[in-house]
Amino acid sequence: MRFYKFGATLLTALACGAMLPVADAAPNLPELSAPVAPNLPQVPNLPAPNLPQVPNLPAPNLPQVPNLPAPNLPQVPNLPAPNLPQLEELEPAPPVNSHVKESYVSFGDSVAANPTALDVTVYRAKLKNPSIQWPTIREGFCAQDPNNFAAQAARSTGLRLEDYSCPGATAYVEPTENDSIPHDTVRQQVERAIRDGSLDSNTRLVTISAGVNDTYQPSNLPSKTTQEQRMKRFNEAMVGAINRIKETAPSAKVIILGIPDETDGFNHTCGSNLLNVTSHWYFPLVAYYQDEIREQQRRAAADTNSEFLDMVAEISVESGKNGCSNDPGRYGASIADDASHKLAGHLTDAGHVYYAKRITETYFS
Repeated sequence: MRFYKFGATLLTALACGAMLPVADAAPNLPELSAPVAPNLPQVPNLPAPNLPQVPNLPAPNLPQVPNLPAPNLPQVPNLPAPNLPQLEELEPAPPVNSHVKESYVSFGDSVAANPTALDVTVYRAKLKNPSIQWPTIREGFCAQDPNNFAAQAARSTGLRLEDYSCPGATAYVEPTENDSIPHDTVRQQVERAIRDGSLDSNTRLVTISAGVNDTYQPSNLPSKTTQEQRMKRFNEAMVGAINRIKETAPSAKVIILGIPDETDGFNHTCGSNLLNVTSHWYFPLVAYYQDEIREQQRRAAADTNSEFLDMVAEISVESGKNGCSNDPGRYGASIADDASHKLAGHLTDAGHVYYAKRITETYFS
């Protein structure tokens, strides 16, 4: 709006003859002199350099490659195709004495199951992918050595074996979703055996191996529980499980299986036993828990009128048969051990033979 007002005012002034100011004449500026080019030195004419002539060298006389005759290679023999195992041969072996009416039921942890570390790895993978087939994993069961002490004892007693043992099983600590090793409890194994009809009035022998795996469960560490609390929880769970067994199988003899002595008798555990050289690690917590489990098992057996095989007393450094012993036929294996065994820190193959022998003796006694 201001622009239009300014234009109207200018036109009005011109129409009225108003004079606009005229610019003054241009000022007289001084003349500039032309610059003079500088005198640069001349570039000298240098003669071309005389380079030496490259001599004409004669071509070298290379030796001729001899014509070698083709070597006479030996003929590859026609080997017969190997006899690969059929798929059905990779399936787990059938239970021992499957045709026998009277049964022996094994409950417990990896001491009883006796898998290899690979077996345990495959078992964990099978939980996520049930289609996986593995020779030591029967459908619906855990990884188990087909020649563990339960299988050997079943052959010795003539009973049909029903093996419910499973690596990681606990006596009383319930499983959770956050467990690093999936596990069940002995009571859960017992209830499953009852549902399956494996534990019944025809059962004549039951063995239980459990207690070690409870010690390292996060909810059961010494910082969160007392020994008195742990003793009570073990007794309640184990007595309850055994009473349930005896209600269902009143003719069965129940045997609680102890664990071997894992120490050298002086609060050391033996981490390795190789080439008759044994390492001794100061680890008093092992002896502490070992004594606790031993007393838990002894009390549960006494409270239920069951048998207790005290393997701390039978397989120790004094007997020369535990993992600290240099006897090649020892029954216990250290963490790194050259005695024949399936799982580190567990029974050796000879140890399973010994357990089977003691179970058989106790059953017939």
